[in-house]
Order: sequence, then C-alpha cells, then structure tokens
Amino acid sequence: VEPEPPAKRPRKARKAPARPQRNDPAWLTLGVGVLELGGFVLVPTLLYFLLAPDHGAYAGTCGRLEQSPDEALLVPLERHPGGRVALEVFDPLCPACRGFEHRMASSGLGDELDRRAILFPLDSACNWMVTTSLHPGACAVSEAVICAETGANDVIDWAFEHQEEIRAATAKDPGAAAKMVKGRFPTLASCVGSNAVRQKLNRSLRWAVANHLPVLTPQLYVDGTKVCDEDTDLGL
Repeated sequence: VEPEPPAKRPRKARKAPARPQRNDPAWLTLGVGVLELGGFVLVPTLLYFLLAPDHGAYAGTCGRLEQSPDEALLVPLERHPGGRVALEVFDPLCPACRGFEHRMASSGLGDELDRRAILFPLDSACNWMVTTSLHPGACAVSEAVICAETGANDVIDWAFEHQEEIRAATAKDPGAAAKMVKGRFPTLASCVGSNAVRQKLNRSLRWAVANHLPVLTPQLYVDGTKVCDEDTDLGL
C-alpha cells in the first residue's frame, strides 16, 4: 500500500496593495475654481466684443455744419480753451434747452468742452421760420443774451428760472418779455430792441438757414459734427 501524499497546505490569498491616498494641494483646487470662473466670465465677454456693432460707424451720421458761424455771433457759455469746440443752437425760453443744460452740468463733460451758443429763438416775432411763437418772448430774451456778452450766463440763468412766467406774460402782451428783462437787467435796457442787436440776431438766424439746420432747439455740434438728438435727449 502506497502511503498517502502529504496534504497540501492551503495557500493564503494575497492582499492587493493598498492604493495611496491622494492628497491634492489646496492651490490646485483653487486654481481649478479660478479657471472655471474665468471661463464663465471671459467667454461671454469675448463674445460680446466680437459681436458688438461698431458704434464708431454712426459718428457723424446726424450731420455736420457746412460753415462755421461768424465769431461775432457766438455767445460764451463755458469757455475751456483747448477743449473740444462745442456749439449749441439755443433758445433761452426753450424747456428742452434748460433740461439739456442741466444734463450737461451733471454729465461732467463741461470741463472737456469749449462751449459757445448761437441764438435760435422759436418765436415768430423775429424768426420767420416759425408760423406761431412756440416760445413767446424768446426774441427779446435772446437779444438780452447777446447784449450781455460775457455776462450772458446771468441772463440765461434768469430766463431758465422764469421761463413759464415770461412765456405766459408775453402771450398776453407781446412787449412783456422786453419789459421784464430790462427791469431785471437795467444796464441792458438801451441795447435790447436796438437795431444793432436785432441785426445780429437776424444774422444768427440766416446762418442757421445757410447750414440747413432743422427748426428745433437745442442742437449740439462738437467739432462741427452734430450730436444726434436722441443722444442729447438721453443725457449725452
């Protein structure tokens, strides 16, 4: 009888080597977050700049002045020699002109512009381009602005403050505006209504005709290029 072979000892199963724990450094996690955030911000921004219209193409599309006005016709508003040359077509009894001046003051652009005005009263007493007086009394007040020369802003500020009162009084009495402005600025009394100032105002109106300007106020021209009306209405 052959002896039985010795029993084989059961082999122990080999354990798989333990995988080392991954300890990512904090800066790596932070870097991934920054890249993800940058993707959310940069991609839309780049798309905007790539697809946005060229607004520069619209500059000057609302017109340009065909000829510059005679220096003698210009009224100083806010002088900044060396600034961009700004010309306002202006009516001192125009509510929109008053609103425009307020927006100009709040915009902070005044210091960058060398601002002067040319008078364009929408009053049939002197302006043959309007059949009815949109702003009664504007001719007389415009004469006072011209007469005041370097003190024009004082007359303009007074006119802005009393626009409704002046227009209402002149609608009843055509001579009311002249009386009111002479009473407030007695040093201008001999100038307002004179042939000299009326001729100068008439020349301003004829300059507007020569440049084919629309019959409206205010109008703003910067370096001879018109700022579109919707831009002045929206506050520059």
